[in-house]
Amino acid sequence: LRVVWADQHVYWQMIYRLTVTRLARLPKTHDALVLGALMAVAMRSQRWRPVLARHASSIAVPGLAVFVLTAGAASRFSCDRRPVHTLGALAAAVGFAGLAGRSLLRAGRLDRILVHPLLHSYGKYSSYGIYVYHVLVMEHCAWLAAWAARRASPALAMPIGIATFLVSNALVFLNSRWSFRYFEEP
Repeated sequence: LRVVWADQHVYWQMIYRLTVTRLARLPKTHDALVLGALMAVAMRSQRWRPVLARHASSIAVPGLAVFVLTAGAASRFSCDRRPVHTLGALAAAVGFAGLAGRSLLRAGRLDRILVHPLLHSYGKYSSYGIYVYHVLVMEHCAWLAAWAARRASPALAMPIGIATFLVSNALVFLNSRWSFRYFEEP
C-alpha cells in the first residue's frame, strides 16, 4: 500500500500517519517491528539461532547499504523522498533487524562496540528524551540546514544533511540528558 500511494504522489506524511493498516505506526515502522519480532523469536529458537549466527551480518550489511544507496539516489535522507520512504524504509528495517540479531549474539567486534559506555548513556538518557524532544530539535535543525543549503552549492546538500543529522542527534542527547538529570531523576 505504501508503494502504491507513493506512486500516486500521496504526500509522505499522509502515508505515514493515515494508512488504514497503520497498527503501531504503519507503514513506516511496522516493517521494523515485524522484523525485530521475528529476530527475537529466531534468537530464542534452538533451530534458528545458529542460522541467525551465520547470516545476521549478511542481512545487516546489504540492508543498510541499500538504505544508504537509496537515500543517496534520492539526494538526501528524507522521508519526503519517495525512494526513502518506500524501498529505503524496508531496507533500513532489514538492515537494523540484522544488526539487532548480530548484537544479540554477544560476540565479536560489534559486541565490543555495542557495550561501550557512551552508547549505554545514550540509551539511558535519551530513550524518553528522544520521544519528547526529537521533533522540536530536529525541526529547528532542519530549518537551519535548509537555510544553509539555499546559500551553499548543490553539491553540499548531502554533507549538510549528514551534519544536520549528527548535530540534531547530539542536541537531542544533550537536551535529554539535562532533562533526565534535572526533571526525571530527582
